[in-house]
Amino acid sequence: MKAEEIHTLVDECLRRLHEAGAVVHLVTCDQGPSNQKLFNSCLKVSEESPCFMSGGRNYFASFDFPHLIKRLLSTLRTHKILYWRGQIIASYEDFVKTWRYDNCSTTSNLLSHISEAHLFPSSFQAMNVKRAFQILSRRFAAAITTAGKDPHGLNTETWQASAAFAERMNKVIDSCNAYELLCRNPDKRPLADKNPEIEETLTEFVKFSSEWTIADPRRKGTAENTSQPPVMKKVPCLRGLPLTVRAILLTYTTIKEKYPGFELASGLCNQDSVEHLFSKFRQRGGHNPNPTARMVRLSLRHILSTGYIGSGSRGNVQCPDAVALIEPCTMVARAFDTPESMPADPTEHEFDEDTAEVENAVEALRQEQETEMANAETSKETKLPSYELCAINYFAGYVAQRNLRKFPCDRCRFETLKTPMEASSPNEVYTELREYEHADADAPSVSYLSRPTDKFESIVRSQLEAFYRLWKTHWACEGLLINLIDDIITDTARLYPDWFHEGDECLQHRIELLRFMVKVKVFAQTTFNNRAVGSSRTIHKLNSKLQKIKGI
Repeated sequence: MKAEEIHTLVDECLRRLHEAGAVVHLVTCDQGPSNQKLFNSCLKVSEESPCFMSGGRNYFASFDFPHLIKRLLSTLRTHKILYWRGQIIASYEDFVKTWRYDNCSTTSNLLSHISEAHLFPSSFQAMNVKRAFQILSRRFAAAITTAGKDPHGLNTETWQASAAFAERMNKVIDSCNAYELLCRNPDKRPLADKNPEIEETLTEFVKFSSEWTIADPRRKGTAENTSQPPVMKKVPCLRGLPLTVRAILLTYTTIKEKYPGFELASGLCNQDSVEHLFSKFRQRGGHNPNPTARMVRLSLRHILSTGYIGSGSRGNVQCPDAVALIEPCTMVARAFDTPESMPADPTEHEFDEDTAEVENAVEALRQEQETEMANAETSKETKLPSYELCAINYFAGYVAQRNLRKFPCDRCRFETLKTPMEASSPNEVYTELREYEHADADAPSVSYLSRPTDKFESIVRSQLEAFYRLWKTHWACEGLLINLIDDIITDTARLYPDWFHEGDECLQHRIELLRFMVKVKVFAQTTFNNRAVGSSRTIHKLNSKLQKIKGI
């Protein structure tokens, strides 16, 4: 649809809404080419003045904020570097190198929720807003900083700027994606007099983002090894971000002048509600992509009378907290809990002639494993990079805290967790970066998150190392979870004889802790292997298609 036609429809809709008694303040849309032309040519909307006149009344105009974040990440992926006043503020290579460095960890990871589809998506995968939110998150920023401080980690000059950019974007995304009037996250609260920091954050972001630029590859001076500075330009999404945030702020200010005490949940200023409503229209009576006006009226009547759409705190494209691999009660974990309940494989009896060879191979691997465990017994500690040690420390603190919620035992608390006043260790860099903000400046650096004791961290580290040694021989065996737990207990008892002592009153607590930890690692390792297989299959399909094309 052309911009002129959309302009006519917008004027007609606004007129009819006014006649029906609705008070419209803000008009939003995605950043399609026709919508850009509508804003620039027809409505005369600009970054400095995101408003237009229709029917003698003033309205504010904005783009869909989640769509802009998705476009921003696509722009950074294409042009690699983002500038502010000629200085580099973000480099896409820092995100990629951090993810690859994290995948090289042999015990624990910090970015297990990030896949290849996040950083190297297809044209369809790039449309996912959730993945964009997960990259521009505080969790990824903390991982970049941890990898940058590792001597063997990031060797770039821009990792500090990239981490600061992701941290700042995380706050802005939360501030522009608020749906609740009361939220524990201070950055995700509505625009209101009682939350002046939200308005301050968005106001500063408008000034900051209005000077973002990228290097124009079509102009001279952008090639490497040239003395000329790169020629800068602004793409549509870089213009749309300050325009949208300024429009949200002006909408809030205008309504607050008329209604003192007004609170604006900024998440309601995007397209989520409309997309959710029309998806329900199309789902009514089966899949119906083009409902008629009569069907829309019937669907709307049904929704209003039955409460078909429940009121929730999220929109349909809002990214919730990343689903980490440490969530309990997953389908994979339940399957491992009851291996006997799994359906039998109809092909398990088709390879009886290979059974002896398989058993011999497994026995050889077990002997090799015993040799490795004997060598490990002589040296408890293996040299690991500081990035991986920070990941182990954070994971150990989490599993200890979770176990204490299940078994509130004072002795377990004393042996597994530090108090906030105890001194920190070099392995707590990531935990300090993930710590919540403190209202008291004199509070300890880590008060909310959990820090493991040095002994418990060493035990968890040895158990993780044992898991990855045992995984090679157990991954295809029946009773995977039980066998791994038994062998890890045996391996831990060699290094720490008192940890799984038979007469210990906390023995069951420690076994349950290990059981949960093994579930997490089995799920993580399986997911990682599935991703690797999926990417290799995709490459194989592409190569097959190329061979067919060449054969034509």
